[in-house]
Amino acid sequence: MQLKTSQKQSARRTHTPRLLPRATLPRYLTQEEVTRLFSVITSLRDRALFALIYHYGLRVEEATLLILESVDLKNLHIRIQRLKNGVSSQKPLWRHNAKLLRSYFRVRQDAGHWFFTGRQGPLKKRQIQTLFTNYAKKAGIKGRSVHGLRHSIAVHLLEHRTV
Repeated sequence: MQLKTSQKQSARRTHTPRLLPRATLPRYLTQEEVTRLFSVITSLRDRALFALIYHYGLRVEEATLLILESVDLKNLHIRIQRLKNGVSSQKPLWRHNAKLLRSYFRVRQDAGHWFFTGRQGPLKKRQIQTLFTNYAKKAGIKGRSVHGLRHSIAVHLLEHRTV
């Protein structure tokens, strides 16, 4: 079987993925840092918020888009609207997250259909970033961001070889 010239050339040119320099890889929280972070969060709303960001790898903006109808506590599902590629998906709701959410709902004041609310409606991206910064400081965690919390679950699962 003869390959045409263009096929021969493309067969010779294999794509080798380039690794990013270590400095550009996302920073994440160690398991010990995640434990310290959650140990200083006393607000049920904030515990639920950061648990969902961590366990589902949510972007901050994705967390702000959650509405009450996104969560089905009876069937243990959560619907997440992803911002990249605009794909929404239904994920299983882990039992410990369902327990956190039930606790939050018991004390949550009716503030419309948004899931995480503050005094003036749904929490904004900047408010969540500020909350994380304050909790991280209180937990003695430096140089990390809420976006790093998002990446942490993937690293932790890989460390335990569960993916």
